[in-house]
Amino acid sequence: MNIQTRTIRDILILDLSGDLKGSEEATTLLNTIREVLKSGVIKIVINLSDLNFVDDLGFGALISGYTVISNQGRSLKFVISTKKIRKLFLKIKGPCLPVVDSEQAAIEYFTGWPPEAVKGQDIENGNR
Repeated sequence: MNIQTRTIRDILILDLSGDLKGSEEATTLLNTIREVLKSGVIKIVINLSDLNFVDDLGFGALISGYTVISNQGRSLKFVISTKKIRKLFLKIKGPCLPVVDSEQAAIEYFTGWPPEAVKGQDIENGNR
C-alpha cells in the first residue's frame, strides 16, 4: 500500500493505493492518521479509489482511524468509487460510515463550494 498526502485549502487528503492488507500496512495507516491529527487538521478525506483490495485487518484500521478522528471532534469522509470496496463497507459496517462517491463530493461537503471552485488548489503534496 502507498499513502500520499496532499492539502486542498484546509482539507487534508490521504490517497491510498494498492492493497491494504496485513498488520504492517494497517499499522502504517493508523500511524499516518495519528500524525495527521497531531498537525491539528480538522477536515480529512481518506481516498480509497485506488485501493485494489482490503482485508479484515485493513478494514479494521480504517474503522479504527474513523473512530479516533471522530472522537477528537474532527470530520472525515471516505471516498470510495469502486463497487467492490463500497459493498464491503456497507456489508460490514452498514450505512453509518461517512462515504461519498468522489473526491469532489467530499470537497464540496467540507467547503460548500462546487468542485470547480477549488480545482487546482493543491497547496502541499507529500508521500508516505
